[in-house]
Amino acid sequence: MTITHASTGEPGGALAGGVPWARALAALDASLFDCVQVNLAVLAHLWRGGDAHLALGARAGFRPVAGLPPTPGPHVLPTIERPARDLPTIERAACDLPTIERAACDLPTIERPARDLLREAEESLGFTMTGDDEQVPGDTVARHAAGGPVLLIADAFFLPWVPYAGHRHMEHGFLLADTGGTLTVVDGYHNETPWGPARPLARPIAPDALAAVLPGGARVVRPRPDDTWTPPVARFDAAGAAVIDAYVDAYRDHPHRAAALDRLTLETWLLSRSRRLHAAYRTAGGEAEAAHLRDWAALCERTFLAARRVQQGRPEPDGLFDRLRDVLAADTRVFGGTNADVQLVGGTDVDAQVFGGTDVNVRAAVVSAVTGVLGTPPATDTLTGLPGFSSFRAAEIVERLEADLGVELDPDDLVPETLHSIEGLARATRRARDDTPASAHATGTTDTTRTETL
Repeated sequence: MTITHASTGEPGGALAGGVPWARALAALDASLFDCVQVNLAVLAHLWRGGDAHLALGARAGFRPVAGLPPTPGPHVLPTIERPARDLPTIERAACDLPTIERAACDLPTIERPARDLLREAEESLGFTMTGDDEQVPGDTVARHAAGGPVLLIADAFFLPWVPYAGHRHMEHGFLLADTGGTLTVVDGYHNETPWGPARPLARPIAPDALAAVLPGGARVVRPRPDDTWTPPVARFDAAGAAVIDAYVDAYRDHPHRAAALDRLTLETWLLSRSRRLHAAYRTAGGEAEAAHLRDWAALCERTFLAARRVQQGRPEPDGLFDRLRDVLAADTRVFGGTNADVQLVGGTDVDAQVFGGTDVNVRAAVVSAVTGVLGTPPATDTLTGLPGFSSFRAAEIVERLEADLGVELDPDDLVPETLHSIEGLARATRRARDDTPASAHATGTTDTTRTETL
């Protein structure tokens, strides 16, 4: 990849004051990065300009290591995250919580600790990172931003501007800058979550308010750009079939199905994101690469829908783990490796099907459900372009349809190819209605006027 870069600011005090943070955030496709990378990408764009921030995607792959065994028992599952005894306080605490997160602590994960991400960023962006050795008390963090922006690693559970607040303990990175005596929080994180969307922001924060959202303190990292930097060579570290099988089988066979699928929802999002970022850095992909990225996106949605169903005590859809295995194996064929000459096999042909003859009342129920969830009537058959539509909203549409009509959609229909259009949803609903005893159907007429937003 050819990267153009030109300095747009000094790494010291000049950058700390008067920086157009909103403009810097708008210049990035924030959805390519995780919550630590995205804020390093903001600094890379400010300090190096151009597409230098995409160098965070130079290296990608699938590199599992042995992980944390459950207690009790000797069984060890593969993971590319360090064992809990080596993890920062936040991760250790999460494994002690009586929640679904605890049940998933023994599962494989490709979510890397912030320290690992920082080490990789030093190489890919040509940054020097200082600090990150210990927790800094929350009431002393502000003083560290006096000499230029710092990256803080803290517990997302207490950060009110991210949707994980009050819901999930996890490492989260954000920038803190002292802009002429005023502290500014800069967070480029962009994601859809079950608790609402996360969007990039830059906003002032008072020192006492900052201390209040850091009850456990924060790790303070001071990134600074090296004088000389050469964009790294793109590299994909492929995994063999045995590694892929061990990872997939661990999720497929885990006894706590809700925990396994909840965790796999995050895993597939991280995997999909890393491949999108890697592809953006390579810039040499063709249709096979684009089709593969679409397959990853579809797998993310399929996994989320499966997790949602199981959490509600409903049947687990078939075929998810075979699909996960296939898409992981296709990484090597698309991005390089021993099977680089093998033609990528794309996804299903469901999108090419012609839907027609759907019962008018069922279609009206689908339109009503879509309108109720998204807050606006759909103007086209395809839902993916509608404001607010996402895999989370697709799940809510299905749940509303099932509640309105007293049916339960077949788990095999819970795939993006079906759920992304009015006709696809209508056909799946019609099949469910035909398979449901009449006595179980919702009584009364379908409400086609409800427009409240969930």
